[in-house]
Amino acid sequence: ITPLRANQVKVAVKQFIDKHVAVNDQVAIIHASGRSNASQEFTTNKDLMMAAVDRLIGMKLRSATLEKLDDYRMRVQQLQGQAS
Repeated sequence: ITPLRANQVKVAVKQFIDKHVAVNDQVAIIHASGRSNASQEFTTNKDLMMAAVDRLIGMKLRSATLEKLDDYRMRVQQLQGQAS
């Protein structure tokens, strides 16, 4: 999730929690970035769920320039390997 979309995702997740999570439902919030301090273990406490959602920050995407540089480097390495 890009930082620009993070707020939209937060709103959608909070709406889902408000509308679809019942009193006895246990929910865990896990951040795919691996930030264990941002996640929330299984809980029925909606305040804890919302706090975990608020800790979502998103990640900046790599630039197209960096992607092209990586592709170029890989092609050069392959050509060098073929020439050896």
